[in-house]
Amino acid sequence: MTDYLLHNKLSALKSIYGSFFFRDKAPGTIKENLRTDFDMRPYQQEAFGRFQFYWDEFADRIQMEDRRIRVNEVDNFSAVNPDDINIIFTTIQGLHSRLNTPRENSITFEDF
Repeated sequence: MTDYLLHNKLSALKSIYGSFFFRDKAPGTIKENLRTDFDMRPYQQEAFGRFQFYWDEFADRIQMEDRRIRVNEVDNFSAVNPDDINIIFTTIQGLHSRLNTPRENSITFEDF
């Protein structure tokens, strides 16, 4: 019954290929952007590795029962499909700047 859950599928792969299967897939760019006095914890490496594996294998959509859900990178939420997962990738500083300096076609506090 729960075999269709992504978590269960990824956990099954981990049990087949070993405990470091996902940790080794964590993108190097994430590690490179950490301060030198901080290392990623094993659970963080595994989380990023699972995400990277998922992104590389069945990335552009998620299926829930018979419904497909797309994952989209967007600049704002004005013209998006509300049934999709829409993500804005930015830094904390960038988010602060965009929210506190209103511009046309930019995100606003109302978007949240």
